Amino acid sequence: MGLMGYPRDLLDAAWAMAGNAQQNQALLRRAVSTAYYALFHLLIEDACANWVVVEQRGRLSRQFEHRRMRDASAATAKRSAPKSDMFVVADTFVDLQGKRHEADYDFTDTFVILDVTADLRAAESAFQSWERVRQDDAAKDYLFSLLFRER
Repeated sequence: MGLMGYPRDLLDAAWAMAGNAQQNQALLRRAVSTAYYALFHLLIEDACANWVVVEQRGRLSRQFEHRRMRDASAATAKRSAPKSDMFVVADTFVDLQGKRHEADYDFTDTFVILDVTADLRAAESAFQSWERVRQDDAAKDYLFSLLFRER
């Protein structure tokens, strides 16, 4: 499957927004928000691709919840070796979700291009890390944890 399709388009769009932003707060904020959604959809796309019944994948994709995914990602990052690919993906997800909340709901801060660019680079790194681990059992367990609570 690779890093194609909608998630890649979202990340490319985030870069385009940042490239055109200069001081435009709407574009800088949308770039950060869009980078988060790129990673969000990358993980959902892979999780659903593992679902056997193709006709159910669309419905399954709508069952993922931001809070559940954040909590599962935080737990995965905590149990992963620092700087490992799984850590990068999970930790970046948590970080970008927080920044997306800032971008979409907290207008007390001014976004600057250097910080936005760093966030987009982090998303790129997460995409690359995911590509390296996505076939591993640990990655498939992570995808499962994004949807289902551990008992």
